[in-house]
Amino acid sequence: MPSPAPNRRRLPLHPLSVCAGVAAIFAGSGSLRGQARPSSLPAATLPSSSQPATVASARSADAPPATSGATQPGTRPASQPVYTLATPRETLKYFAAALRDGDVQRLRRAVISGGDADERMVTAIADMARALATLHAAAKETYGPDAAARFTEDTAAGFEQTLAKIDAAEVVIDHDAATVRYPDDKDHPYELRRVGEEWKVPATQFTQGVEPPVLERRIGELTVQTRIVIDMAREITTGKHKSADAAGLAWRSKMMAALSGDLPGSRAATKPKGQ
Repeated sequence: MPSPAPNRRRLPLHPLSVCAGVAAIFAGSGSLRGQARPSSLPAATLPSSSQPATVASARSADAPPATSGATQPGTRPASQPVYTLATPRETLKYFAAALRDGDVQRLRRAVISGGDADERMVTAIADMARALATLHAAAKETYGPDAAARFTEDTAAGFEQTLAKIDAAEVVIDHDAATVRYPDDKDHPYELRRVGEEWKVPATQFTQGVEPPVLERRIGELTVQTRIVIDMAREITTGKHKSADAAGLAWRSKMMAALSGDLPGSRAATKPKGQ
């Protein structure tokens, strides 16, 4: 008699949590570092806060080489390690770094797509990651690092915690499949696949149990939220909001309008016919 399938987590795809669901694979926490989090929004619409990381030594085979890179949002920061897709653990770090940097091409490279909907979902996640990186940079430059935390979390500190969790994870390889279990969440394994010489994450890890119309709606909602993030970054950069307090009020107002369906293309506008 075949053994039962492992209890694999179905990642959430509600407003403001698509990116959080993706990050749950890489940090075991369900929280995206840098995820937008207006403080006045209802808790049910926000990603959960991250859990403390347990630091453990990385396996020597997964240790990344160090190199330098670019410094702007959407590219790798200077003097940061370069991660590859050579091992499952390296792939987890590769994806986490791409989320931190908002690097669209690196995010796409690390995912196995199963079709058009998967491609658009990954694109939406990548666009949001890049927008959040841009917003964080704009707020930090204009108002300072403390004020920037009102708009996005501390991406550098969050990334270090993510790396610690990945280093502490148990990785079991069986031919072209790898199973990842985090110490504080061993009942919910995650799966990676080897494609040629590279390890990647199947897009189905993000969408298990999600009906196509629901996925389409969530992609539309994330697209609207991304546009709001981009607008806020531009407004901050051009000096429209003279203080972090003023920018914070505008930020919360925009996000609340999107969640309530008051903006063009928001929840009501992105709802598929018949839903």
